[in-house]
Amino acid sequence: MNRSLLFWLAIAAGVILVILTILYWGGAFGHTHGEPGGLNHFKHGALCIILAVIAFLFAVVMRPKARVSS
Repeated sequence: MNRSLLFWLAIAAGVILVILTILYWGGAFGHTHGEPGGLNHFKHGALCIILAVIAFLFAVVMRPKARVSS
């Protein structure tokens, strides 16, 4: 895979994880582990936001190099 593809995949993964964080903390996933807004929703949301930060950091590392025109 080239750097550009990895960059855009990391950006997409980060955005999806941020959206999942908002959904977890907003209680959109229902009452699967107890009351909405409970500790499990906080832990899942925190995990999603940590993974999103990692994905964005990976995107920074894998960003395509700027092309220099002569």
